[in-house]
Amino acid sequence: MWEGLKLGDTDQDGKVSLEEFLAFIDMTRQMEGNLEMGLAWGQTTIDAFDANHDGVISLDEWKRIYEINGLSAELAERTFTILDGDGDGVLSPEEYLKRIEEFMIAEDMDAPGNHFYGVIE
Repeated sequence: MWEGLKLGDTDQDGKVSLEEFLAFIDMTRQMEGNLEMGLAWGQTTIDAFDANHDGVISLDEWKRIYEINGLSAELAERTFTILDGDGDGVLSPEEYLKRIEEFMIAEDMDAPGNHFYGVIE
């Protein structure tokens, strides 16, 4: 993921500033195949983190994703609640991929997928 994000480091300082990140996201949203790439990445995440192989992402599995990314369990719980649209306690592949789609292309800032990596307040 960092290798792809390096393209957004336009001043080549080894960091991606907020301005660079927003410009990068705007650029990638317009790239052909971007959504398909994001959905493929999402399916790979499901496959990698579905520890008990039941085909869904549980809260504990979601917390593991956050832990690996250096994010808190508390934040994982908050975002999971938002992303779990039907409230059944798991993210099905369809639900998870829908949230990725929202994250990547939704115009509505209140779309649940926009809270994928944190809660927008």
